[in-house]
Amino acid sequence: MDFRLIHHHVGARGNVPLPLDTRSPIRGDFAVFYYDADEDALTDALRERIQVGKSSLLPYCLGARSEKRAFHIANDSYSSSLYPFNTKYQNFTKATYLGQSRMGDSHATARQIDVDVVTLDEICAPNGDIPAPDFLSIDVEGAELDIIRGGAGCLRDSVVWLRSEMWIHPVYDGAATMEVSMAYLRDAGFDLFHMAPYGEYEADKLTFGMHGLGQTLGAEVDFHCQVDAIVNNAENGRDAAILKLYKLALLTFMQGGNGLGYQALKQADALGGTFFTKDNATKPANYLAFLEEAWIALQNMTKHLPVFPDLGQATHRKRERVFRFKNADNQETRDRLISEDREERKEIENNYKKMVARVHKLAWMPATPLETIFRKYGLVDQANEMSAKRKQHCENFISLFYSLGEGPLR
Repeated sequence: MDFRLIHHHVGARGNVPLPLDTRSPIRGDFAVFYYDADEDALTDALRERIQVGKSSLLPYCLGARSEKRAFHIANDSYSSSLYPFNTKYQNFTKATYLGQSRMGDSHATARQIDVDVVTLDEICAPNGDIPAPDFLSIDVEGAELDIIRGGAGCLRDSVVWLRSEMWIHPVYDGAATMEVSMAYLRDAGFDLFHMAPYGEYEADKLTFGMHGLGQTLGAEVDFHCQVDAIVNNAENGRDAAILKLYKLALLTFMQGGNGLGYQALKQADALGGTFFTKDNATKPANYLAFLEEAWIALQNMTKHLPVFPDLGQATHRKRERVFRFKNADNQETRDRLISEDREERKEIENNYKKMVARVHKLAWMPATPLETIFRKYGLVDQANEMSAKRKQHCENFISLFYSLGEGPLR
């Protein structure tokens, strides 16, 4: 089995930095392969800039099938694509590294070159030199679904995380929109994890002072392989399924998805996962040691840290009583509502008062064991976010607890 984390990024000039501290021991577990269809753009400076761990730069144009295609080199080379720019959007502007740019100028085709298109499945053929990706990221200006379709075998057998630029509107003529791409990925066993609009595009002829947030034409979208799909395929290789779950857990933790990461580790544990060796010193990859420590911490947290009760229903009931109290047409109804409110406040106080002290303590902890482990392995930003969310959730619970104890109704 290949314990490395194989990352393929299609569209080399975009670069995808790993969300890990530069000193993280996990960085060495990644092998990165970059693709770019325009060989003229692969300068020495670019080759130097994209070096991340063990990386390779591959001059291939990926697509849905092997064929000859025209590749459209745009005036702004970062907007080059297998598809021509849709002139319907020529009068939109966008912020670029050159300043505010009219898309009809920046995205227009400056010249065309003929390219040999190959598929990701062909590049990553069994027994070949290039391993199939665990993490596939795509930044190709409209040809995203072409690459995904051409890598259907990789998606089925190896990919656990996919990040792609996708266009909500047909900015590139003939290219698939986000709606079509997302439907394909759902059918392929992938769920949406996160979506971040990356552009604010606006018409270029606006009255001075009216410029501001414009129309979102595209977004960067993250998908993950469904945990159930990996588990259901375990009969074809238990250890392979466990390793796939471990890789999914790591990539999920790196993106801040602690709940999903926990589910992946829980299912790996149910399949009999042992992190492949008992001795941390002989683990084939650093991230396996990280995941084992994280799993132990997560199990202890579920046993010893408070589970926040749902006070939402009590909040809704109190608001409903307040509304009915204000609109009651007799004193008997008011007295009954006051009595109901008093009884519920007593119940909440009896059940949760002791928990408030524990929540206060949790809020002011310097770090939970899980946060400490994340920092140890270089997931510093993720640990900081966990800490901030922990304190915010504790404060929200305490505020809600005391607000429910206020009374009487009025």
